[in-house]
Amino acid sequence: MKRLQEELDNVVGLNRMVEEKDLPKLTYLDMVIKESLRLRSVGPLLIPHESTEDIIVKGYHIPSKSRIMVNAWALGRDPNALPDNAEEFLPKRFKDTNIDLRGHDFQLLPFGSGRKGCPGMHLGLTTVRLVLGQLLHCFDRELPHGLSPNEMDMSEKFTPHNAQSNPFACCPKEVDRYYDLLKVMEKAGYAGSYKRRTGDYADGCAMFWKADKFRLLEGESIEFKALGLRDNVAQLSVFEILEDESRRLLVGNIHVLYSPNRGEIKLGQIRLLLSRAQILAEKWGNIPVVLAGDFNSTPQSAIYKFLASSELNIMLYDRKELSGQRTCDPAQVLGLEKELRNPLYLMDRILKTCWTREAIKVATGDPDCQLLTHPLKLNSSYAALKGSTRTRDLNGEPLATSYHSKFLGTVDYLWYSDGVVPIRVLDTLPFNTLKRTGGLPCKKLGSDHLALVSEFAFKRGAKEGSATNIATVSAAATSSSREDNKST
Repeated sequence: MKRLQEELDNVVGLNRMVEEKDLPKLTYLDMVIKESLRLRSVGPLLIPHESTEDIIVKGYHIPSKSRIMVNAWALGRDPNALPDNAEEFLPKRFKDTNIDLRGHDFQLLPFGSGRKGCPGMHLGLTTVRLVLGQLLHCFDRELPHGLSPNEMDMSEKFTPHNAQSNPFACCPKEVDRYYDLLKVMEKAGYAGSYKRRTGDYADGCAMFWKADKFRLLEGESIEFKALGLRDNVAQLSVFEILEDESRRLLVGNIHVLYSPNRGEIKLGQIRLLLSRAQILAEKWGNIPVVLAGDFNSTPQSAIYKFLASSELNIMLYDRKELSGQRTCDPAQVLGLEKELRNPLYLMDRILKTCWTREAIKVATGDPDCQLLTHPLKLNSSYAALKGSTRTRDLNGEPLATSYHSKFLGTVDYLWYSDGVVPIRVLDTLPFNTLKRTGGLPCKKLGSDHLALVSEFAFKRGAKEGSATNIATVSAAATSSSREDNKST
């Protein structure tokens, strides 16, 4: 796009916006639009037509009233018409050509052809030229996290809407009818795994993945009850991308204890999940990790800080306020680091924050350990990508992912480690729109949580300078509607 920006600077200058009078002089802009419509047509199949009489075309007999659909996607990749690589983005292929964008030339058919083509073609193309010209003239664009264009996987599969070929992995929580759900998912090409909560609970965590895109290499379920940490469960699964077996990914799924007062149990559950995830990731060659979950902790909480910063001094916080689900004073943690060296102050702090040796052991695994750390360098996919102030807080997290009688706020996240980067996320409902529902679930939303969806891309492989394009995967975190909001 640098060449196009140079053309815009030369023709338009730096002191005004692109105007319609500039368009005839912007020849490279015209080439870019033609190449974009050739490679990524608005629709692969044009509007159906019907023959009014029998006709023979190049030996093919087409009876009267035959339904005819022009495959614009295939025409744009015809090797007879395009001697250069048809899958490459090469605007220069349209240099010194008079191909008409409005559909009169069969080399380029984004909308239609002839006098019955789109009546708004001229206005539409003028608008496209102006908008694209303005965007590139006023803004510089870059890929997230230092990715290069060669690392982007833009492959498609042929469908009525040219969907990108990369699949979704889905990680729902509070699933109480897994086998009914599995039947539905299998019809859509998914395989699945399930771990029910221990005790008398009927729900649990589930994971679904596209069977023709992912191969499950190893799965592990965590029962926190066996470790003295209540009946919650978690899942860890190692997947291999079938189209590129060198690409592997560890996906985790957890539903953390709800009880706002039991911060030490929440920390203990998360600590064990992160520890097991690190062990599995190392076992399979230090593969990237994506963790989807209802962490029952707000973005302003100490638990969120622990996940994002990899460490937490638990003595700086009241045990009952770790999750942020109760009202707490944000100033409570300021200026305490030096005072913690004083044994008398430390003892007083323990009494005030209700940190018994047993509670410390539950949170950190060691009654003498007060600085909790984890080995994964995690980032939140939503916080990493900009969003609207109508849906995001100051940290970039959704304003709310859950809404019920006891809580309105964010407790669900999609965390990722080094090796993958988020490309885009699906924004949640605007906060005011969510409030107007009066609470979830409602008639149109069958869960008390909103779905989080993030598309991730593998970073470029470092093996022998490999230039293999990354593959993209997506994960979703959802919760079905169950009454699991009672403190236990």
